[in-house]
Amino acid sequence: MKAVKAEYANVVFTAEGCYDLPATRCVSPDGKEEIETVWELSDEEVEQIRKEKKIYLYIFGRSMPPVCIQTQSDIVC
Repeated sequence: MKAVKAEYANVVFTAEGCYDLPATRCVSPDGKEEIETVWELSDEEVEQIRKEKKIYLYIFGRSMPPVCIQTQSDIVC
């Protein structure tokens, strides 16, 4: 899986030893701050998800921020 730059991407997160992470930072219509990243899967990864029906989310650090994984964008810019 690799992060890809979305049409409205307006920030890039960086960390030592990691690839750059392009993202879209905005405020939702109801006033909540949001960040969206977009990930592209290889054909092999798509097949693995079809078979296993699982995706693993790794968060670096000791706390768990609220997250949502979905198949379409909800960003309104």
